[in-house]
Amino acid sequence: MNENNGIFIGFRRRLLPIVAISLVINVLVITKPAEAANLFGPDTSFGENGSAVLSGSARKMATQSDGKILVAGAIVNGGEGCQVARFNPDGKPDTNWGDAGKVIQVTPGVLCVPETVYVQPDAKILVGGTFWRGAQSHWFILRLSSNGLLDWSFGRDGIAEQYADNPAWGTALYSMDLQSDGKIVAVGTNGVSSNNGSMSNAALSRFNTDGSLDRSFGNTGVVDISLPGEAIHTCNGCYSGSWGYGVKIQPDGNAIVFGDYYPDNNSSAADLRIFLARYKSGGSLDTTFGDAGIVTNPGRVSSTHTQISSRPIVLQSDGKILISAGMPGGGVYVARYSIAGLLDPSFGALGKVSITEPDTGMNNLTFLAQQPDKKY
Repeated sequence: MNENNGIFIGFRRRLLPIVAISLVINVLVITKPAEAANLFGPDTSFGENGSAVLSGSARKMATQSDGKILVAGAIVNGGEGCQVARFNPDGKPDTNWGDAGKVIQVTPGVLCVPETVYVQPDAKILVGGTFWRGAQSHWFILRLSSNGLLDWSFGRDGIAEQYADNPAWGTALYSMDLQSDGKIVAVGTNGVSSNNGSMSNAALSRFNTDGSLDRSFGNTGVVDISLPGEAIHTCNGCYSGSWGYGVKIQPDGNAIVFGDYYPDNNSSAADLRIFLARYKSGGSLDTTFGDAGIVTNPGRVSSTHTQISSRPIVLQSDGKILISAGMPGGGVYVARYSIAGLLDPSFGALGKVSITEPDTGMNNLTFLAQQPDKKY
């Protein structure tokens, strides 16, 4: 899925089912390309003449097992808050869901930025992201029942919130996954402060099935991810901080976290590195993974940390891990790691496949998936 500040356009082909969205000036458009003669023309059987349109903005999308399409975004012209819409597989609004196909959650004075949508096995829907109250931000997760109503048994009136150490400094939730027991593991950033200043720090949290913070995880339910050399910058024009963009729960309950960070307190923009970390179900680092629990490599998840969304991480059925990252100077690469956190030399060139498109400015991927035939 591509995100930018313009239009959301999605494409779906019958032979390779892919749905993606992009956003243009307060309007969501999902289109389905036609088959055969005109692969890149609209499929007029989808929505209205090939497009499904929703007023507002959109950030994330998920497809249910029955083919229905969920879209989460912010309210642009109707006030502050979030909206979630559901479309039938044919692109028509599902008017039997929510209020004529939409759920709108308005909190006065709060800007809502959804970043991730997850459909639970019981068909309840989790939407996670960031609430902004003025200059202060914090995490939120809301849960909808299968009929599109807020699930009041979750959090406070259907919404769970988590506040940062320093809510004025880059706090955001970017991704989440579900454990087999229904607990929710979320990753993002936590604003932290010291005598030297403030920075964003990658963080991992776990919520109980009722939306309360699981304080048996780590020390307080929140684990700040410590990375080699990371420190608050002390010089003008320097960069510091870390960001957690993806999380996947392995079958054994361990959590794989993917993100990027600056490796010291006087880094330049070009010094950004990616990291993988593995945490045990109790919230401690799994030191059998990589180098004492952490793997780092040159590269970036994105060229900017301003309102970007969760980034792809894929767990194969054999336990191997795929991620994508931007390369310094342009282009992207896809890397595969073993279950122990080592680059897999049987994949590409020593574990990596590089993709370059001259003069395009391409420096990150937003979608990565494995097909049934194990191609990507």
